[in-house]
Amino acid sequence: AVRKQLGYLPINYVRVTSYTSRRKEPVAIQTYPLNGGATRRRSKAKGELTPFPTLYWLANAEISRAVAELERTGFVGALEERLRSKDSYVEDYIRAHQA
Repeated sequence: AVRKQLGYLPINYVRVTSYTSRRKEPVAIQTYPLNGGATRRRSKAKGELTPFPTLYWLANAEISRAVAELERTGFVGALEERLRSKDSYVEDYIRAHQA
C-alpha cells in the first residue's frame, strides 16, 4: 500500500504508523534514522551510516496536501507563537508528549 501511494518504497522504510479510519490506507510511515532520503542525497553521504533526521513521513496525498496548506498559510508559526506566549502552554505541551 505504501509503494502504491508514494510510487516507491523508501529504502529506510520501517512500518506504517497510522491508517485512515474509513479506508484503512496508510497515513504515516516510520523510517530508519540512517541511510534514508533520495538517491541524490545518499550519493553525497560520507560513510555507510549517514543520519537521516526525519523519522516519520506522511504517506497519504490528501493529508499531505492539507498539512502543506497549513504550513504555507503560517499556521505552524502561529501555533509556535501561541505556545511561547504562556509558560503553562509549554508545560501542557511537554506533558502531552510524555503521556
